[in-house]
Amino acid sequence: MKTLTPPPSWCINNTFTLVQNIQSLKQIQSRTWEMEAFCASWKLVGSENFHEYLTAVGLDEEMVQVGNVLKPKVTISQEGDKVVLKTVTSVSSKEISGKLDEEFDDTTLDERICKSVLYLDGDKLVYVQKWDDKQSTATREVKGDQMITTLELNGVVAVLTYERV
Repeated sequence: MKTLTPPPSWCINNTFTLVQNIQSLKQIQSRTWEMEAFCASWKLVGSENFHEYLTAVGLDEEMVQVGNVLKPKVTISQEGDKVVLKTVTSVSSKEISGKLDEEFDDTTLDERICKSVLYLDGDKLVYVQKWDDKQSTATREVKGDQMITTLELNGVVAVLTYERV
């Protein structure tokens, strides 16, 4: 009876790497499918309690007034393993980009420097920003042709309603 010789170590290592790459690709494909509902352009059509939320963020009254009248267009896309959110208003524009579940540096429209993270929570896209001693959470959920964004900071909650463009 002939004995089998084990494969050389380079073969085992390459097979292990191939399996890791396939698992990583499946994870990216799964995340792409989960993100699909969000990937669109959205226009703001309504807001509730936004004035109070902007005040809680720490904006001065003039900035709060401006924030209340702007009607931003938000475009969400996925580029490889990064989620990209572009916000455009008549006054300014901002783009953030980060990998899901990984913290990144972020600068807000009002120039606050934050540590931020994007992650999926079931069918919701969550965006957490931390700065100074504050933490803000924006939870996006798609319902038909609307995206409902719930903003929360220190117990102050605002709801923004967007429609798909």
